[in-house]
Amino acid sequence: MGASSSKQGSSSSSSAVAGLTDQERSALVALFETALGPVKNGLPSPPTDLAHLTAHKATVPTDALARSLPPQVPDRIKVTIAAFAAACSQPASAHDSKTASSAPPSTITLAGLADAACQLVFGSPAEKERFVRAYEAANAGAGFRELLTDVATAVAFSSAQPSAAYVPSERFVEMLINQCYSVKPSYGDDDAVDSVRTCPDFAAFETSFAENKKLQSLWKSHFQYALFARPPSNPPPAFLGGSSTLLAVEDIYTLHASLPSEFQTERSWQRLFTSDRDGGSWTVFADRITDAGAVLFAFRDTQGHIFGAFAASELVSAPHFAGDSRDFIFSLRPRLAVYRATGTNANYHYLSCGASTFTNGLGFGGQLDYFGLFLSASFDAGHSKAAPRSTTFGYPQLSAHEEFRLDFVEAWLVKAKEIDDRLVDPKAAKRSVLDDDRTAMLEMGGRRLYSKEVPPDVEKERQDAE
Repeated sequence: MGASSSKQGSSSSSSAVAGLTDQERSALVALFETALGPVKNGLPSPPTDLAHLTAHKATVPTDALARSLPPQVPDRIKVTIAAFAAACSQPASAHDSKTASSAPPSTITLAGLADAACQLVFGSPAEKERFVRAYEAANAGAGFRELLTDVATAVAFSSAQPSAAYVPSERFVEMLINQCYSVKPSYGDDDAVDSVRTCPDFAAFETSFAENKKLQSLWKSHFQYALFARPPSNPPPAFLGGSSTLLAVEDIYTLHASLPSEFQTERSWQRLFTSDRDGGSWTVFADRITDAGAVLFAFRDTQGHIFGAFAASELVSAPHFAGDSRDFIFSLRPRLAVYRATGTNANYHYLSCGASTFTNGLGFGGQLDYFGLFLSASFDAGHSKAAPRSTTFGYPQLSAHEEFRLDFVEAWLVKAKEIDDRLVDPKAAKRSVLDDDRTAMLEMGGRRLYSKEVPPDVEKERQDAE
């Protein structure tokens, strides 16, 4: 991990380079040389290493450095990084002198760039606030919302890289604004507020930054990528079996970051069910999700609202609630929010298939027949009876209407159920579907299965035993 600088323009600027890792130094040198361009400002050609650049006191113009930053970095951030690095390149005497020019510095040294990088990536909130002040000065009319929007472009750094900066949605920016406040709602996660709060101003940056874990993560990812060419350390998972129709890049980032830590290390999510591939069969859906492991569900109603849930433990058909406090509920559209267990009750998730006296379907929160989120076994409708809030997870109504029509379903296996091979009965593993209890039920109903009359392959069983 790189070293942090505590004072702009101090002797720590030169030591900042030495405090970086080899990879970080190499990335900064490459960025600096790109900004130097073909002329190299009179330096020996080519100045290919740190020693050359430092010994010859090389400098680059701020506009050249800004142009050399990755295209995925927003222009306002590029301009500010250059201005901040130029300020860090000035000797301490230049800051202390009463006769210093009022014009901002326009050249950057490698040591100054390293100092700026250390403050942006590894520095304290107070050090990061210096960059925020530089952002305000360099971008007339831009406020805290614009800064959040620019930093939030880091959500796309793990995806296929575009040729320009990603543009975050308003709902993602609003979620980040909501998380800047220390006063949390009485239920659920710190995203779970019913109305959008006023965006903080720059003066509240230190407090807002300390409260906002997602902003901290995005900030680090953003500047590590911009300055060290380093991708996010905990990227969202790859999707196996096809892409998602309902989950945008911001949704995937938010849901992955909201998972309990033991699930965040999973590098891929396996598609269990999607409406476009698997149709509208409840039987197929229930079979795919039952006893599979930790599953994330996303639903879209016919009004365009998208919402869902995460079940951390295996779903098993039963006439009662199951699950644990790791389960959570979320809304993706029209607003983005995650709602966690309140501790009021243990009605986390419910699955019932083929029951004659109990409600059949998939539910989360609330109580039987009054679920906070419910998908009927008819597989074309459901309800979200959560007014004013579901007691289990503290979320409001998720669908456009309390009773909704289902338009699209996705189920993703986040982590497969772990099976201890020592606990598997070899004889049970060889059982045929013909031995299943359901076979007996079919025969009781008059459906004779002639395949049962075929004798077993005794010779093969003997060879297997040997």
